[in-house]
Amino acid sequence: MTLVRSIQSTLKSDNLILRRTADNQNTFYLTSYPDFQAKVNEILSQSSDIYEFIVTIGKKSTEEGDDDDGDDGDDEKQLPKDSQYLLRERIEGINFALETLKKRKALPDAAINKLFIDLNKVKFPYLYFLPDVSKDNELTLAPTIIAHQSMTSNIARYVDKLIRPFADEKVKHLTFSNEADFMKKLMYYAYEQHRLKPTTLFCTIQITNFYSLDTHETMIETITSFLRDKSAYNTINKVSVNTIRNLLQLFLYQNLFSHRNKIYVIKKGSPNTMSLSQTLANIYLYDWQQSILNQFEYNQELFGRHKDQIFFTWNKSYDILSSFLQSLKNQKSNVNFRLSIGTNVHYFNAYVENQNGQLYTRVYHDPRIPRYALPYFTGHSK
Repeated sequence: MTLVRSIQSTLKSDNLILRRTADNQNTFYLTSYPDFQAKVNEILSQSSDIYEFIVTIGKKSTEEGDDDDGDDGDDEKQLPKDSQYLLRERIEGINFALETLKKRKALPDAAINKLFIDLNKVKFPYLYFLPDVSKDNELTLAPTIIAHQSMTSNIARYVDKLIRPFADEKVKHLTFSNEADFMKKLMYYAYEQHRLKPTTLFCTIQITNFYSLDTHETMIETITSFLRDKSAYNTINKVSVNTIRNLLQLFLYQNLFSHRNKIYVIKKGSPNTMSLSQTLANIYLYDWQQSILNQFEYNQELFGRHKDQIFFTWNKSYDILSSFLQSLKNQKSNVNFRLSIGTNVHYFNAYVENQNGQLYTRVYHDPRIPRYALPYFTGHSK
């Protein structure tokens, strides 16, 4: 502990901040605290379409990291009590809506009773930022909202448990479940189907706004349309799609969070620490990625996505693909992405190359990451 206190003291005296990087590796980034905070303020000012400022409350809170001790935000902290009035009215509204669903027998009593919210057990979500060093010579910050005990967390867990298995089953043919699954399908494409040609290109796409893809209204319409189209009787595990729609409305429109002494509401997307947020993004992108699949001839290409990362093969010209993806960006500008096209790319931790029709693969090591860094697991930082 003496060493930790010494580090904390040095950081404070030199006006520095030490943060774990956003790549889920046990690496840390040291920078000037004023520069870091200026970057935070810049991001917030440019995110008015995602986060809407509501009110300033109490004294300045330290949940975002003002103590400069290198804390990455894993410990939940309470806001001053004068923030509770913001929650009380919203919680009463959610509980009233849940009571209405209960009276209509829309959900089993045992299930819906677990969704009612007790104000005394709610912790106010808060926003903090982790350095993203994935770009050369450029520091960006990845926002993270800690919301595991928020007023919407029970609903989020219930809806995710309800629809995730159903959605995963419907999109699994277009999904890479992990690195091994990706390599297995790539090997099958190249060696069993013999579809890798000397001119075949590889393309990777990274969705950069995975957790804030669209407005709540559009997201709800997209999700319910998917569920209706893919379900036999407009029900998922004996729960009607209309009821799921009602629960999604309660979840998406009520996600508040704090940053320093300010309160915001999320206007697009939902907290990236909630499993449901990933499920909703996966369903939303299923519809979006059909635009890419429609460009394939006779289903001869390999295509898959893992969360915000897409990989596919291409057997037309580079110019046609580049022009199409630029057109896709322009026509569906709500989905932001970075892309890489060529005979060699890296995906997951694999480097893949088309060597004149022969597939070459090896382990890819990001030069920005120390070679012997261990992965970071949330909740097990020690």
